[in-house]
Amino acid sequence: MTDLKATLESATWVPKVVRDGSLRLLATAREPARALLAGALETGNPDAVAFWQALQSVHLPRDPHLRLTTPLQRHLITVAGARTVRPVKLNATITALLTAPAEGVAAAEAAVLALGQGISLANAHGIYVSAARKAPVTSLPTAPPHLDGPLPELSIHETVELALGLARVATQKRPSDECDALIASAERVLKLARAGTTSTALAADKAIPAPSKAKGPAFTLARAALKEAWTTDHVSGRGTSIKAGVVVGLELGDPSWWLSQVDEQVMRCDARTAWERKELSTSSPIEHLVWRGGDKTSRLWLTRLESGRYALLAKLGRSWTNTEGDLSSVTATIPDTWFARAMAVVESRR
Repeated sequence: MTDLKATLESATWVPKVVRDGSLRLLATAREPARALLAGALETGNPDAVAFWQALQSVHLPRDPHLRLTTPLQRHLITVAGARTVRPVKLNATITALLTAPAEGVAAAEAAVLALGQGISLANAHGIYVSAARKAPVTSLPTAPPHLDGPLPELSIHETVELALGLARVATQKRPSDECDALIASAERVLKLARAGTTSTALAADKAIPAPSKAKGPAFTLARAALKEAWTTDHVSGRGTSIKAGVVVGLELGDPSWWLSQVDEQVMRCDARTAWERKELSTSSPIEHLVWRGGDKTSRLWLTRLESGRYALLAKLGRSWTNTEGDLSSVTATIPDTWFARAMAVVESRR
């Protein structure tokens, strides 16, 4: 416990009030509570530690029937740390489990495990930064990334899609049958991950080749796509492979070109995540992010679809709207506050 206590005391990224409260609880905590705290600290997210504290001080004392098993607690900490579910819904689902009649416990447990499934809202700016930090200063864009909009966020599945998109860009530059095979494997594993059936994966798709700098950036990125496809159930580990991959991608040619490719792919995946978060869909897949903007109360994504139509997802205050049609009719729904800024970008990116 001494080491865990020292780790918690040195975790200055955790708010002091949460740190102090957790230290008090740690003094009398038993296994597996200490192991759960260690896991929460490993996520590097203060919300995960705060929820561990809430489990010990609020939820478990209300659980005389011991329904909050260790696996459920671990899942709840992961969900809280990834900010995948609003706290109100998180607490309501826990309460439903603790108060369910005996015949309803199985359904209530399933509802807890379904929380946050398929979504992790970690911001994706760090992926772009990984490449930008290694790029020559002269190749850095003068305009802010992400069209100067809010920090992008990717679902766990869109993190894989990002890796796949960049791997395809790389293989177009440097074709390779081996890379094509890795990309195909990653696509198959991602499809299984979306369906929750990765246990049925082909043996060949489970074999991730060893890293090889000699095989070039296309191989590194294709391998990263397969690695990311196999880590969709590990929130704290997601994004690691693609962050390393985007750095190697700088070797493909003009670094400024590569940074623009990374940014475009990040923004497109961010837009698809936005629709996914609201459990909405477009009439055909999103092909291109045309414009994005937002502030403390607003979020807007304007996209072009593969069909040629356009779609706008907008959050204004607490209200969300999802509009689809031709460009003129869709842009006409952009609020006046944002219209001039949007159209200045739309004309060059439509």
